[in-house]
Amino acid sequence: MMNFKEMNENIISKRWKERYSIQSNEVKMQLDKLENALPSEYTLKKGKRDNSYPEIGIVFELVTQQDKVVYGIVIKNHINSILGKDLLTVVILDSKVILEKKQEYIIRDEDMIIAPQIVNDELWKKGYAKNVDVGSFSLQSEYCFYDVVFGQYYDDYGRLETQKSIVGIYGLTTVFGLSKHIQQELIINGEI
Repeated sequence: MMNFKEMNENIISKRWKERYSIQSNEVKMQLDKLENALPSEYTLKKGKRDNSYPEIGIVFELVTQQDKVVYGIVIKNHINSILGKDLLTVVILDSKVILEKKQEYIIRDEDMIIAPQIVNDELWKKGYAKNVDVGSFSLQSEYCFYDVVFGQYYDDYGRLETQKSIVGIYGLTTVFGLSKHIQQELIINGEI
């Protein structure tokens, strides 16, 4: 296990510090306000609950507190790992990505506003995610997750020896965590 300083100086935190440092003062103020906000101020809006388990290729929509709609795609499901059972990996797409009904989606790196995230089906069961389409997809690049506590890389199922080109945080992303990541990116992109 790494010491506390190493945990705070990992590739994920360094990437965020670099991105933050190049933002305008106005954007930095908005990001700082978000950082100090209560979850109720940024959590995604709830809609109708869906108790069906999301399948691979499901396109879903999420709605922010500012009524900004973002779309995501389930890229893996039925993941059983140390993080839990029946987990899913999702990508959240940039609002500029145009989704055509029933098409094959080629997800380019720049199409994602955040790296892939491991979630449970709470997004659907609690009504945060609404399924809007289903299609097939392929990813332009390979992804992995970085464990900030142990300093190791993982795929959806276990430990990797090397880093992939897209790196997300290893862990179960909660509704609050996903909501905050989305808000940060929408602020940086000037969309809210």
